[in-house]
Amino acid sequence: MKTLLIALIMLSTTVMAQNKRITVMVIDTGVNRHKDLKPYLEPVTDTEIDYIDNHGHGTHVAGIIAFGDQNKSKMAVCPEVQIISCKYYNTGPTSDVLDKTLACLKRAVDLKVDYVNYSSGGQDFNKNEHDLIMKITQQGAKMIVAAGNDGKELLNFYPARYAFLEDIDNLIPVGNLEYSGSTAKTSNFTGGMVYDYGTQILSTYETDQYAFMTGSSQAAAMYTHRLLLKQCKKIQSDTKNKNKLPGPAESVIVKIMEDIYGKRTKHVTTKAK
Repeated sequence: MKTLLIALIMLSTTVMAQNKRITVMVIDTGVNRHKDLKPYLEPVTDTEIDYIDNHGHGTHVAGIIAFGDQNKSKMAVCPEVQIISCKYYNTGPTSDVLDKTLACLKRAVDLKVDYVNYSSGGQDFNKNEHDLIMKITQQGAKMIVAAGNDGKELLNFYPARYAFLEDIDNLIPVGNLEYSGSTAKTSNFTGGMVYDYGTQILSTYETDQYAFMTGSSQAAAMYTHRLLLKQCKKIQSDTKNKNKLPGPAESVIVKIMEDIYGKRTKHVTTKAK
């Protein structure tokens, strides 16, 4: 009986480990229930927080996080990934954008998510925003943020700038690269910043549609995608190493980005051009 009990505990622990979600909060314009994204989206009901994307930007970003650049290849992250939409912006009046952003950051703290992808910013330092980002990163989450599209030195674009005012672990601003490897002319830049491909990226958009978009938002989403692929690969590897325990992992990485793009996909940390 004791042996059987131990075996059941081991089985239960293994199943729980396999089913553990990798949570990614997308703070954006919402994420529509696009046919490609449904397997990754947090279950919601009509009475819950508004997730409808009337702009298309958030749905585009979520598609990059899940699949990378669909114009090149669908490189799906593993089934453990769950995208949680938090809508901070809607078309129309923007007076409550900051309040909604702070509410999203607070929700990320409360849910203890693994990643936060945030694709916007503003000119002003905000202590409440800064402190919530500190809490998110101190909990161990990685927060990936767009560096902005002003084509300027990153001096006063927040929250990206917070990473250079002090050493905030796990806060990662991302600038936009063209596929030539050059920094996009519209991308903000600074020394020591991460850059990724965000120029003419094809991704999910509005109601089961697709569109090309360009910007540091797309670059940040691409970098988040890479981090997730890396973690998915580790899950797959760890599960194979535990083959003495019952239950194979269901995680499958369709294709690692490096296999598609080769040298161009290395994480680029160069001086902006």
